[in-house]
Amino acid sequence: KMLSRWWDMRNSTLGRLWGAVDDLCVLMPSHLPGREWCQFRKLVLRYCLLSYELTFMQAQGEDASVDELVEWRLLTEDEADMLRNEPSKPQVVWAWVAGMFSNAHRQGRICNVVLRLFYTKCMDARGGIGATFAYLDTQLPFMYVHLLACLVHAANLIAAMDAGTSAAHYVMDSTDVGGQAPK
Repeated sequence: KMLSRWWDMRNSTLGRLWGAVDDLCVLMPSHLPGREWCQFRKLVLRYCLLSYELTFMQAQGEDASVDELVEWRLLTEDEADMLRNEPSKPQVVWAWVAGMFSNAHRQGRICNVVLRLFYTKCMDARGGIGATFAYLDTQLPFMYVHLLACLVHAANLIAAMDAGTSAAHYVMDSTDVGGQAPK
């Protein structure tokens, strides 16, 4: 049960984000082919990688500084300035990606059906990020924490009894029946 819950959590969070990025990498060359869209595809991929890094940074409480991401060339200075004061930076990046697809649609480069497909992938990625933080920011139920604490105490008690019994056997084995230590 515990493993299936972990696997479900993994698939609905980072797995969902990963799947959306993979799907976009497959769909973009099909619907936006050729050299004229190469920079567009590279920018979307950079934003996808950026969203991963920002997700991990936010999960570790290190999302305040985006300057390191500029050094890694995942962000430009202008993009860093736009992100600096945003509360959920990885989700903002997916709004940028959706905006890029919207612009391509306005230019007549992709039809409504393809735009909806790209929007769905952007929303899947954003949803995966949101689910990640829902898990991280939600306190475990008290009964579950209490059960874990009881199990830890029981394990410690058993380990102490085992150590005490082993020590007693050692002491008893090292002395003879008359209470004298063997020579």
